[in-house]
Amino acid sequence: MVGSLRLHRLVASPRWRRGLFDLLTRRSVIRYFLRKTWGSREIDEALLEYDWLSARQPGAEHAPLCFLSALLFSTDSMRLYESLRMPVWMVHGVRGDFVDYRQQSRFSDAGNWSIDVMSTGALPHFEQPDAFFGRYDRFLSGHTSSASQVSPR
Repeated sequence: MVGSLRLHRLVASPRWRRGLFDLLTRRSVIRYFLRKTWGSREIDEALLEYDWLSARQPGAEHAPLCFLSALLFSTDSMRLYESLRMPVWMVHGVRGDFVDYRQQSRFSDAGNWSIDVMSTGALPHFEQPDAFFGRYDRFLSGHTSSASQVSPR
């Protein structure tokens, strides 16, 4: 685990929880992270509004506080990915701060992995939905036995 349970107890304590949560879920802060995600100043404004509204729902404080204490990050994801035997479709963008796919070469020769790179930020399904779902549909059609287990949309 990357995160710190001790740090999480601190940020989630009644003394800090509300103030930190309110700070992290201001529209300007959400916009800042979406710009980092998009790798551009141009973001999906509807997603910004959705994120802001989602942060006002009961229990919404848990994810930002876990993010702040790094509990949402894993150190053993490669082990998990290497154990996958079913067909895997990896799609990712190339812009922004959340597109570190240096380890993808570990899977590019694996027979069960299909990797697509799109000229987007970290959320290609928002930026280029038609291209994204077209590629996804092609992946599913090539794996019909697996496609029955996965709902395309």
